Amino acid sequence: MENQNSTNSEHFWYILGCGFYLIILAVAVIYVLIRILPLSDGTSAQIGLFWFPPFTISDELRLILIAALAGALGSLIHSMTSFATYVGNKQFVTSWIWWFVLRPFIGMSLSLIFYFVVRGGFFAMTAETKALSPFGIAGLSGLVGMFSKQAIDKLREVFETLFKTTEDDKRKDKLKT
Repeated sequence: MENQNSTNSEHFWYILGCGFYLIILAVAVIYVLIRILPLSDGTSAQIGLFWFPPFTISDELRLILIAALAGALGSLIHSMTSFATYVGNKQFVTSWIWWFVLRPFIGMSLSLIFYFVVRGGFFAMTAETKALSPFGIAGLSGLVGMFSKQAIDKLREVFETLFKTTEDDKRKDKLKT
């Protein structure tokens, strides 16, 4: 009986730690995202984050950061929803903690790649950043982050169909996926 209480106690601390991690990360991402969005009149102000002195960034870097942070926020929404569902249904398994830890960074990375593809493919490099809506970029990047699992699965299907090769079948001792 003592062993089960120890396990329940550990489980409680894992749930508490994971929950606080998600909340703190979400608040930090929202704070930084709000701070780097341009002012309503379109002008750029100096950015002051947390305890760092105010600094200025280029409009292009601002858009890249907006895309990354909005992707992280989208993934955090997905992660927090899943976390609340599993904890609420008493089905939380500690082996999935790393999924919750890494998900925002996966969403951030995928939204950056998506931003680079859209920015490089649909807009000329000479297109002014002022012509792009930072809120549109944030919205699209947030959706990419929120649905990053589906996006990765679909991209895998597309690439496997478009770039199918038989060379992998000839390799000895290949990894099985």
